[in-house]
Amino acid sequence: MNKDIKIYQHKNFNEDNITYAFTGRSGGVSEEPFSSLNLAFHVGDNLDQATKNRELLSENLGFDFDKLSWASQVHGDNIFILRNEKEAGFLGEYDGIITNLHNFPVMTLFADCIPVLLHDPEKNVVATIHAGWKGTFLEIALKAVHIMSSEFGSKPENIKALIGPGICKDHYEVSEELIRDFSAKFPEAVNDDLKNLDLRKINFHILKKAGLKKIYDMEICTSCDNKNFFSYREEKGITGRFAALIMLK
Repeated sequence: MNKDIKIYQHKNFNEDNITYAFTGRSGGVSEEPFSSLNLAFHVGDNLDQATKNRELLSENLGFDFDKLSWASQVHGDNIFILRNEKEAGFLGEYDGIITNLHNFPVMTLFADCIPVLLHDPEKNVVATIHAGWKGTFLEIALKAVHIMSSEFGSKPENIKALIGPGICKDHYEVSEELIRDFSAKFPEAVNDDLKNLDLRKINFHILKKAGLKKIYDMEICTSCDNKNFFSYREEKGITGRFAALIMLK
């Protein structure tokens, strides 16, 4: 195990039948401004170094590198359902991945947007969700819960959710127009602040509305803790990406 790679987990989300992690930015081989555990291929980093970082992560977490699945995040609400082992790998343009395959990790990538991991230990289904402001407004987390229910028989009360490292309200200033749009759609989760948007709080509200009872939050801001996480805003758009990864054992 590479001790330089730091992974972030929450004790209340831990289960014996899953492997999961939010990665930080240390322990990889990429050079600045992608130093050092950049896991994305689209940000301008050396592809060999980004691939090596994925290999290092697979060694650290103990999964088969060749079974990893990921997608390009496009700030929408499309979700890929991975049922067939032959489809594993690069899946296309999606902001969520759901699977019931064992030993096939699924990963989405981040640098401020809100990661959400889902796990139904009763039906053995997991999901990784990328919720930027567009995905949050489209309620992608709610859509994921509905898919888990309709396609795999999950009951919302059995699904555990973990909100990962993402930008906090204090560092996420947006237009007044956008605030008003969110306030109209999520009046319970948006306060009177007409400058800053709290995506973490809104996603918590969405998950609660979906019927989940077990919702946990890492309470880590990527902008506040830019030393340990990539932050698109803090680094003016030139930076790497960290992962929200989950796998059924």
